[in-house]
Amino acid sequence: AGGPRKASSGAEGFGRPAAAARLGKAAQPLRSPRGGLAAGPRAPAGAAGLEPRYSPLLFRFILSPTARNLVLEGLQHLLELQRLDSEIAKRQEVLAALPARRKQSDESLAAAVAGLEAAREKLQSFELDQRSAESELQDQEALLHKLEGQQFQVKDNTAYTALLSEMEHAKEAISACETRILEEMEAIETGRRTLADAESKERDTRANVERDLVEFAERQQKLEAELTALEAERALVGPQLDAKMLAVYERVAARRRPALALVSGEVCEGCRVGIPAQNYLEIIKGERLITCENCKRILLHTDMVQSAGGSPLGSETRSETLV
Repeated sequence: AGGPRKASSGAEGFGRPAAAARLGKAAQPLRSPRGGLAAGPRAPAGAAGLEPRYSPLLFRFILSPTARNLVLEGLQHLLELQRLDSEIAKRQEVLAALPARRKQSDESLAAAVAGLEAAREKLQSFELDQRSAESELQDQEALLHKLEGQQFQVKDNTAYTALLSEMEHAKEAISACETRILEEMEAIETGRRTLADAESKERDTRANVERDLVEFAERQQKLEAELTALEAERALVGPQLDAKMLAVYERVAARRRPALALVSGEVCEGCRVGIPAQNYLEIIKGERLITCENCKRILLHTDMVQSAGGSPLGSETRSETLV
C-alpha cells in the first residue's frame, strides 16, 4: 500500500521533487529498480478538483516547461517590441505635427505684419485727412478775406445781402474745418499709439517665430536620430520572435495599439469585454497566444507579464517631453 504508484497522464510530473515541494508536500523522489526516478505520490485529492482559473500555479507543473518558456521568451520580446513601437509612434506623431506648427508660426507672424501695415495705413489716412482739412481751411479763409474786401464795393442792398450770406457760409466752413483738424489730430495721436503697439507686437512675434523655427529644426534633427536608433533596435528584436507570433502581433498592431492587453477577472482590459472561460484557461497555461474575440488584442495574464520581466501594460510614461 505504501509503494510507488503510477501517475496518471493528466498530472504528469507530480512525482518530481520540485512539483511536490510547490504543491506543499514533503514527498521525496523514489528510485525505480533500474535506478531512474519513479512516479511519485499522487497530487492531493483536492488539487485535481481545483478550478484552473483560480490555480495558475497548478498549470505550470502540468504543461510542458519548454512550451511555456518559449511563450514567455516570445512574450518578453513582444513587450519590448511594443515598447519600441510606442516610442517610435510618439516621435512619428511629433514629426508629423511639426509642419503644422511651422505653418502656425508663419501665420502668426503674417498676422502681426498685416496688423502693422494696417496701423501704418490708418495713421497715414488720418494725416491725409488732416492735411486736407488744413488746405480747405486755408481756402475758406482766403475766400472770407476776399469777400470782406468786396463789401465796400457793393452799391445796392440785394448785392450786399448776397455778399453777407457768402461771408457767413465761409465762416461756417472755416469753423467746420477747424473742428475736423482737431478731430484728425486726436485720431493721429491714437493712430501713433496703435502703430507703436503693432510695431512692438511684430518685433516680439518675429523674434518668437525665429526662435521657434530654430527649435523646430533642432527637434526634428533629434527626433529623426532617435527614430533611426529605435528602428535599428526594433530590427534586432523582430528576428528573435517566432514568425507566427510576430505575424499575430503585426496584424493586431496594424489595427489598434497597444496590441497587447492584460486580463483581469476574465475581462480584457483593452476593451473591457469578458472572455470565454476556455480562452482564460489557455492564457493561464501560456502555451500559445490567445487574442480577445472582441478587440483582437493579444491577451496576457499578469503573472505572465511579471514572469517575462515586462512592465504592466499601459503604465509607460514619457521619459521626456516630445512636444
